[in-house]
Amino acid sequence: MKKTIKSLLALAAVAFTFAACSDVPEPYPAPGSTPKEEIGDGTEEDPLTVSKAIKKGSSTGAFVKGYIVGYIWGTKADVGAVFGASDTATVASNILFAESADETSVSKCMPVQLPVGAVRTALNLKDNKGMYKKEVTLYGTIEKYFGNTGMKQVSYAIADGQTYGTKPGEPEPEGEVQTVTIAEFNAASVSTANWYQLTGTIKNLKDGDQYGNFDIEDATGSVYVYGLLSEKGGQSKKFQELVAAKGIANGKKITIIGKRGEYNSKIEVLDAYFVSIEDGEGGGNPPTSDVGSVDSPKTVAEALAAINALEDGATTDAKWYVKGKVAKVATKADEIGPNTEKKYKDINYYISEDGSESNTIYVYRGKNLNNTDFTSADQLQVGDDVVIYGKLQKYKNTNTGEIVPEMAQGNYLVKTSNANASSGGEGGGSGEGGGSGEAVSELTNGDFETWADGLPTGWKSASTASSATLEQSTDAHGGNYSVLVKGGGTANKRLASQEIKLAAGTYVFAFYAKAVTSDVSQARPGYAIVINGAIANSDYKYGNYSTLSNSEWTLIKNEFTLDAETTVCLLVMNPKANSDKTSGKDILVDDATLTKK
Repeated sequence: MKKTIKSLLALAAVAFTFAACSDVPEPYPAPGSTPKEEIGDGTEEDPLTVSKAIKKGSSTGAFVKGYIVGYIWGTKADVGAVFGASDTATVASNILFAESADETSVSKCMPVQLPVGAVRTALNLKDNKGMYKKEVTLYGTIEKYFGNTGMKQVSYAIADGQTYGTKPGEPEPEGEVQTVTIAEFNAASVSTANWYQLTGTIKNLKDGDQYGNFDIEDATGSVYVYGLLSEKGGQSKKFQELVAAKGIANGKKITIIGKRGEYNSKIEVLDAYFVSIEDGEGGGNPPTSDVGSVDSPKTVAEALAAINALEDGATTDAKWYVKGKVAKVATKADEIGPNTEKKYKDINYYISEDGSESNTIYVYRGKNLNNTDFTSADQLQVGDDVVIYGKLQKYKNTNTGEIVPEMAQGNYLVKTSNANASSGGEGGGSGEGGGSGEAVSELTNGDFETWADGLPTGWKSASTASSATLEQSTDAHGGNYSVLVKGGGTANKRLASQEIKLAAGTYVFAFYAKAVTSDVSQARPGYAIVINGAIANSDYKYGNYSTLSNSEWTLIKNEFTLDAETTVCLLVMNPKANSDKTSGKDILVDDATLTKK
């Protein structure tokens, strides 16, 4: 009996022990089970850390907590990451976000897009150096940005107990109208409440359109306007009444107000309404950037319409690319060439749409390809198909009062069907660079007049060749702008073009360069072969160094030969500091050309 009682008591003790232990968490997962990782739920009360957000990879909306440690310049995080809040920071559109305030590894950071609005105003390091190393909580989408897992569409932020933007789930307050560039509008978040005022040139407006759908363009970019109304909340399908009342047409500069929307990933101006249109004749102030391009030039008819809209004697601020056919050569053959008494080395001629002598534009003192001299009369003949680059002028003869539509002095050929044209000599004119030969149209924006998102369009390689910080400068060799290529002190820095596919042959890459300071500076031209977005064998192919002055521009040329069709990016190196040869300081570059011999 005693043994039986003892056995029962032992069993009871074991049962009690197991019961008592059942409420204690297991220190290790049960065999065969998968451990649960606590990544947070992404709410304001339980935000994700940066490392957990990176691991999560994507989210349509989440709160993430971390520190502002820098920003990205350029288009790639691994190349353009800048840690810190330097006084020279020029980027307000993004920040680098990390789990640690002292983080300096890009792979452990999230690039964060700052749309135009309250969040950007409060957090960007360009205007708020004190936000460096601040702990903040952000709300936005988790998605790819600058090639890494990042955040976009950030609409709400908490920093130092202050809130910025609109909290998720709360209605957006209708704020004041913000005047922005088109690039800033495109960078803003989709919003049903924020209003933006935009000014740009009307493009792609179709005749008879009832809705008011068209593009507007300024120096920073373009955007699609979906349905322009005559007034806020006005009636749709009444656009032609607005056209008749205000003279709305392609080429005119218009100011509108609207909201930032998207449809099938295409950015649109929604609920837009009319504010003003400048002048009413020719669209107000003309654009200062190029009109047309080598590959998409304007017609003679379009150029004549623009000339007719000018004041008598006026010249456009912008340079135009105009395509036409040579209708008549006004210069005599014996006035052309290096041995003539006049030695103008240019040709006066007329172009029209079809080669007839009606509806013509007079090309005054036109130069040959690449702004070089004509050396013989057969380099330009009646019937030649040409594309000319220069300013338009409504010339008025003060003696007779006659009005003559012209391409003003300083114009030159960029394309011609005349096989003899490429035999012209180097130099001549205002010295736009390059050598004799056919201009390669794939090199775009060589005058650095067009910029977007802080970069000259056409000058960002997909490879690592683009290593220099670039800035827009008004100290120009020609036009309004040049590009400032910042020096790296102890490292070479490169300005690189976007990739260009070139046929086999010999090419001349030319540009003008100038030192920014009195310190000894140099520039070195070159190119690199690009395969699958990378420099082949890390091989940069350079020409000679040229010493620069800060008092005058230096023409620099580099000739190279390709044995087969090759994809390249063109390079301008700003060399690192090297004893008395170069200081590694900033240089300026302008009027780049590429010609095929």
